[in-house]
Amino acid sequence: MRPEGTPLQGFKGLAAHWREDLLAAFSVALVALPLALGIAIASGVPPIAGLISSIIGGIVTTLFRGSHVGINGPGNGLIVVTLMALNALDNGGGNTYNYVLAAFVVSGVIQVGFGLLRLGKYGDFFPSSVIHGMLAAIGIIILGKQIHVALGVSSVSSNGFGTLMEIPQSLMKLNPFVTLIGLVSLLLLVLHPKLKSKVLHFIPAPMWVLIISIPLVFAFNFFDNHQIALLGKSYEVGPQFLTSVPDNILDGFMFPDFSMIGTGAFWLVVVSVCLISSLETVVSAKAVEKLDPYKRKTALNRDLVGVGLSTVLAGLIGGLPVITVIIRSSVNVNNGAKTKWSNFFHGLILLAFVMIFPGFIQMVPVAALAAILVFTGYKLVSPRVFRTVYRRGWEQLLIMVVTLIATLLTNLLWGIFAGILFTLTIHYLRAGIPFSKFIRYLVNPFSKVIRERDDSFLLKVKGVSNFFNILHMIKHISTLPSGKRVVVDYSHARLVDFTVLEYMHEFAEDYERGGGTLDLVGLDIHETSSHHPNALHVSKQQKKIIRLTRRQARIKKMAAQNNLPFNPEISYEISSLKNFRFFKTRPIQYKKNMIKGYEPDLKVKWEISDITFDEGVLVVAETHRTTIETLELPFTIPVFSLEKEVFFDKLLELTGIDDIDLKDYKHFSNRFSLRGPDEQAIRTFFTPELIAFFEKMDIYHLESCGNEILVFKYLRLASPSELMKMHHFSRQLVRKLKIQSSPHPDYVEKDE
Repeated sequence: MRPEGTPLQGFKGLAAHWREDLLAAFSVALVALPLALGIAIASGVPPIAGLISSIIGGIVTTLFRGSHVGINGPGNGLIVVTLMALNALDNGGGNTYNYVLAAFVVSGVIQVGFGLLRLGKYGDFFPSSVIHGMLAAIGIIILGKQIHVALGVSSVSSNGFGTLMEIPQSLMKLNPFVTLIGLVSLLLLVLHPKLKSKVLHFIPAPMWVLIISIPLVFAFNFFDNHQIALLGKSYEVGPQFLTSVPDNILDGFMFPDFSMIGTGAFWLVVVSVCLISSLETVVSAKAVEKLDPYKRKTALNRDLVGVGLSTVLAGLIGGLPVITVIIRSSVNVNNGAKTKWSNFFHGLILLAFVMIFPGFIQMVPVAALAAILVFTGYKLVSPRVFRTVYRRGWEQLLIMVVTLIATLLTNLLWGIFAGILFTLTIHYLRAGIPFSKFIRYLVNPFSKVIRERDDSFLLKVKGVSNFFNILHMIKHISTLPSGKRVVVDYSHARLVDFTVLEYMHEFAEDYERGGGTLDLVGLDIHETSSHHPNALHVSKQQKKIIRLTRRQARIKKMAAQNNLPFNPEISYEISSLKNFRFFKTRPIQYKKNMIKGYEPDLKVKWEISDITFDEGVLVVAETHRTTIETLELPFTIPVFSLEKEVFFDKLLELTGIDDIDLKDYKHFSNRFSLRGPDEQAIRTFFTPELIAFFEKMDIYHLESCGNEILVFKYLRLASPSELMKMHHFSRQLVRKLKIQSSPHPDYVEKDE
């Protein structure tokens, strides 16, 4: 049964939500165009191959897949696989890509088989730290190779370490006119997320790169081969530094050659493409679930069938493999997409653009595309990624680093294998049991469901519970009826790893949304190497010494002066925040520096905390930290959001997200953007007295989810004085709400 408020699906969803999906698809297409070109060029294949993959990923995959708001097309991870394939199948005949296309087709057929055999569940088999290590290695390889392209020179090394070592030499030989385009593009990508203008963010950063870089192409006349003198040296400038695509997309079609199908090299490529594309699709699909404000689940097996069929079709006409891609999916969700038809529309828009404006694409400088990939590669391997993994435990960081190094020294397949083997080694050493017993726990795990009462179930887990035998656990919990009380007892487990606990916490949230309760018990007697709730558990947890920063010390002093408790430690109790619209598509990492209190005269519980959250997930994640206050009200009010209005909010009306305009209060309506699902209740709620209150106060971002209010001012941490000012505003607001002279029908006092 479809939960109330969830968008319709299928053709009913198309009829109901086409406006929102079409607008989101337009934004996605603006991102997909430069990324598809850049990925193809970085993969060593014709640029049109990336566009073919994006078009088929949009138009064809949509008809078969099981994802709701994911976007399909060529992905960054396949850059490394394609480069490896071109090298492995090179017979010196000049038609190497035709052999690679044949491998793509076969891998797509196998991928369809994976989906039909319902093997999507095996995506949970791979430890998350191994996946992070693989992605970091991909980031280094992309970063190393594309820096040379952005400098206007070539790299001759065939491995990731080699390309990095060649960077100093390329810096000495750089082409300043090509480099200028690369630097300007990179600077724009770095600054774009830091600028808070909604107008600027209406056009995605990759498209801004093209808008800014193409005029430089005209300024230096890249259309004709010539030399430009600078500081006594001459530098080559010409069409070789521009994107080469045919005027007619049909002229760009290439066809597979299956004559190497009997060689070991061919099947190594097939296995590599199939494994990496399937893994990236499953990981990305599960990441998109976290972004989806409606928390809809992806039918992973249908997704594998959809991308497999699309990969077959793309390979037959010269395109790259099709996967679920996280950057474009994040753009899709953030621009209000409701159904899978946004993916379909984005493919149609790209097809129309390629057919009508091939001349525009031919003006795009390769250095600008390289800058986009350099920025993407850096985000995959940035220090923040290592810090995030370290917070999960030192052993998780070690697993990630070992996987990264092994991948750089060998290839993606051997890197993943090395990461899995090293993870098992860590688990064996931490479990502290004989090797034979450890292996027995792995291959024959113990977990048993016991029905205690009609509405209560106990799942007992013993031995080693880790990624290797997680499917055994999934088999048991998937048989549990919905709406019951479930207790998972880990008190007899010797070791419980991160992958298992990550899955169990996600399953608990889904199970509780279905009306049941699921509790994990027995973990308190285990030791962990971090405070993360999913950290590897093996014995009694040790207390960490917390050293306060100057800001924390001031907040602690301020709290003490008001007889309030202050907790500087990281907390992962963030489930209630997901009720607010602001955090529906912004995954929260954790909160810290909590101050809690109760106002007896107002009967209001409140909490101030510093929240760390992401805009997007994985490679597109931009981490933000902000200070918020939440207030638990003793009465119920309408669901709404109130924030400062800017010009961009007017454009959002095109998506059907209308600003509630209080025509009798022009100053208020021009100052604030007011939205909510029940317009009549909101109009009744915003009395003249309440409107007057907001008009004389500072502007805060304010949200109601019915019986709780969220308040914050900046997308940064507040100073102690700003924190107190926000708290003063919140108390005044609640007092104003409580004494409203004419409560609306939804303004209901809670029972004590």
